[in-house]
Amino acid sequence: MSPSAGGLFLLAPFLEELVAVLERHGPLRLSERIREQLVGISPATIDRILRPLRERDRPKGISTTRSGTLLKKRVPVRTFADWNESKPGFFEADLVAHCGWSTEGAYLNTLVLTDIATGWIECIALLHRSQHAVIEAIETARQLLAFQILGFDTDNGSEFLNGELLAYCEREGITFTNRFFT
Repeated sequence: MSPSAGGLFLLAPFLEELVAVLERHGPLRLSERIREQLVGISPATIDRILRPLRERDRPKGISTTRSGTLLKKRVPVRTFADWNESKPGFFEADLVAHCGWSTEGAYLNTLVLTDIATGWIECIALLHRSQHAVIEAIETARQLLAFQILGFDTDNGSEFLNGELLAYCEREGITFTNRFFT
């Protein structure tokens, strides 16, 4: 049985009992012919029937990153191959939007900091997606971590690639690099 059935294929062996209970307690009324078809449905048929619905409701790769272009020359690019840090404190940073399938309305973001040497992950919630909120989250992380933040590597989102964060990193002695530009 394919896991692509969204878990509903697991229901197939229990349909006979489930249909009987739902009919007994009132919310379901079926003809004998429909009941036989329903309790005899195969997992593959469930998968085939539900495929269009799953595809329609599948997220389409929403990205909330908006490129910050003003500092491209001032923030060096660092690739994965450049990471040869063996001591804790050099972090990859990403902002994760908890917006579901739409960026409409209010939603939370999480600053995810991953230490390259240890794999330690620190997650800080942000009420707003802004350069100021990112700096506040870094300050919070610095209070929680057992080691200093020595390096900070981000994508090119404007919440990262901005004068305020660059000045903060320079002031605090944090190496600030950028993974890529689009």
